[in-house]
Amino acid sequence: MPISNRNREGKDGCSLFEHEHKYRCINYYFTDILDEEADESDLNILLDTIRMMSDDDVINIYINSAGGRLDYTVQLINAIKECSGKVVTIIDGICYSAATLIFLAGDELVLNENISMMCHYYSGGVKGKGGDIEKYVEYIQSFNKGMFSSLYEGFLNKDELRRMFSGEDFWFNFDEIARRLNARNEYFTKKEATEKRSKTKKAPKNAK
Repeated sequence: MPISNRNREGKDGCSLFEHEHKYRCINYYFTDILDEEADESDLNILLDTIRMMSDDDVINIYINSAGGRLDYTVQLINAIKECSGKVVTIIDGICYSAATLIFLAGDELVLNENISMMCHYYSGGVKGKGGDIEKYVEYIQSFNKGMFSSLYEGFLNKDELRRMFSGEDFWFNFDEIARRLNARNEYFTKKEATEKRSKTKKAPKNAK
């Protein structure tokens, strides 16, 4: 039995529950879209909670969402990267668009049954003077392609990324997500080993 059970329910359908044992175990239910209609106070509570976690704390983020704004998503991913504790991301229904990026940012990735995932490129628009639009589109295309390539690294291959940048959507069921996560783990294990060998070769020899 937990010592205490505090819950804060947000207006946008998201709830955060804290269970205190010898360590904090926090459950967050990401069940809405991160868009203009979302309650920013709920997102700020989640961001602050993640950043204030200690080394032994754990947060489980249950995802059942169609995604949302890319800037909110990046803000949440940055908080996860800065977190001192353990972030467990769990697909608990649908995981589409920006929600897939949040899922892949977790320290531990968990799949529940009867789930689906959809990966695609961002949607947006811009208005203003012609020259400014051209400069902005050139910049944002380069920026977003680099960011998406990094966030989907090991999960989507280069050809799939190219097709996604051209407008193709990718739909995955439980079995395909699991297969890709296993391949992703192998990819990063090999990459880490290669980087360690490279650092070892570059290390200066001890002077006699």
